[in-house]
Amino acid sequence: MRTSKPFSTISYNSDKYITSKLNDLVSAGKISFWCAIRHKPESDEKKSHLHVYINPSCMFQTDDLKSYLAEVDPDNLKLPLTCITARPSKTFDDWVLYSLHDKRYLASKGLSREHHYNRNALFTSDVNELDMLFNEVDMCKYTVYQTLLDFKQEGKTFEQFLMTGQCPIQQIRNYAFAWSLLDSVACIRQEPTHTPIDEPQNQLVDVETGEIVGSISEFEDFS
Repeated sequence: MRTSKPFSTISYNSDKYITSKLNDLVSAGKISFWCAIRHKPESDEKKSHLHVYINPSCMFQTDDLKSYLAEVDPDNLKLPLTCITARPSKTFDDWVLYSLHDKRYLASKGLSREHHYNRNALFTSDVNELDMLFNEVDMCKYTVYQTLLDFKQEGKTFEQFLMTGQCPIQQIRNYAFAWSLLDSVACIRQEPTHTPIDEPQNQLVDVETGEIVGSISEFEDFS
């Protein structure tokens, strides 16, 4: 994929290696900004991985990343650590809220995760740029989910939330499900994970949510 717009990928590289390689691309004028976060494996996953957001500074061939990021894996010398095929990124807001496993964002998508992260887990090529982007994240659309979370933390009931009038009658079941997700300690997905324990091959991954959405043969060596 050739693009000049932000894109995302999932990487199995070490933090030190990917930092060095992506910073080299910044120095070369290929990309202007990148940000990453390491995720622990959920209960249905096999290994940790990085979610990576990249903003090119010119037309960029994302297909070159796999070979560029190839890193020797001491546990498997025949198969290097690298990234999966990149996909266009919707917005930084979506990327960072999913990457942090923000409970409000996940609940709005009908999702839940065991592990959650904070701002300090992010590492980047430019802290000032990250701070600006982070501060501009629009949380207005998740206001009702913040109210749900506040009620949860205050020990109130879902019935008390309904009394606020923020929930349309036709949406009660959806909000009741979101209510259950906010304090869930389970990993609830809409699609299979991108790092499954049994590691099926030929997987097509949504890099915004990190879940398998289809299949493609080129992923065979990077599952």
